Amino acid sequence: MVTVAGVLVGALVAAGFVSLPYYAIGPGSAYDAARLVTVRDHQAYPPHGEVLLTTVTLGRVNAYEAIQGWLERDVAVVPAHDVLGGTTPRRYEQQNVQAMTDSKQLATYVAMRRLGLTVTVTGDGAQIASLVAAMPAARVLRVGDTITAVDGRTVSIPEDLVKVIRGHRPGDTVHLRVLDAKGVAREVDVVLGQRSDGSALLGVLSAAKNQRIHFPFTVNIDLRQVGGPSGGLAFTLAVLDVLTPGELTGGVPIGVTGTIDLDGNVGPVGGVAQKTATVRRAGAKLFLVPSDEYSEARAHAGKGLRVARADTLDQALAVLATLPGSNAGQFLQQ
Repeated sequence: MVTVAGVLVGALVAAGFVSLPYYAIGPGSAYDAARLVTVRDHQAYPPHGEVLLTTVTLGRVNAYEAIQGWLERDVAVVPAHDVLGGTTPRRYEQQNVQAMTDSKQLATYVAMRRLGLTVTVTGDGAQIASLVAAMPAARVLRVGDTITAVDGRTVSIPEDLVKVIRGHRPGDTVHLRVLDAKGVAREVDVVLGQRSDGSALLGVLSAAKNQRIHFPFTVNIDLRQVGGPSGGLAFTLAVLDVLTPGELTGGVPIGVTGTIDLDGNVGPVGGVAQKTATVRRAGAKLFLVPSDEYSEARAHAGKGLRVARADTLDQALAVLATLPGSNAGQFLQQ
């Protein structure tokens, strides 16, 4: 009996120290994004209202923590692979740091463009992220290739490629200069396909390689302890608010989550149940979320928190424009 008891005690003690292949995702912090923004060589207008960037906590769990997490409504315990996606924890952290850096730049770009300021984007070509299998391009191009020229015209960013393709008709042949993943150059001819609207289609999804955004003045967003792209929409709204007089939120705190891209589209980021709890605890009465996460956010909002869909910057601004004292309506595209 003593031996069995000793084994049981040892097992229970070990359960408190041995990490399981699971992560707990819990409510995090709410940061006033506008207070993170500093501006150099341009007038700034610190607002009274708050655009709350919402976060989650994330960590490996032992057996006790896993059980506790499963019992808590606002905590999710998920397999490690669902979080890491097959990469290492160190690499995952590095990716999140880079994603946060990118989201700050994208947010500043979108906000400045909405204000009519001149912002330029450059890169080292259109790097292929995916290919349409049925298109001729899939036979001569590969994921990871970078298109640097089309019909003799330099391609710095994907928009350069798109402009040339739009000038062609389906069935036309375009001449591409391409660098593979190792930097080896080659030239290929590709026959263009056809979109549903009848326009020409190359059949690739690409992003700017080594993208660089050039701003007319300096905007810094100082948030170092948080990673990931989920601050995109919050940062965009905060930069708009700081660069203009008046109150984007009408002077009240609002919660925001969602990525942002160069065109002002907002995307989902995950962890919305935990972020909803964070917003609720921060005392905000409005939470902007992408449509894909609306239902889950509503389920965790309770009675005092209004959840609204925002799939674009314009949709977010339209919701804010309904708040008393908000100046968001002036930034809506006509």
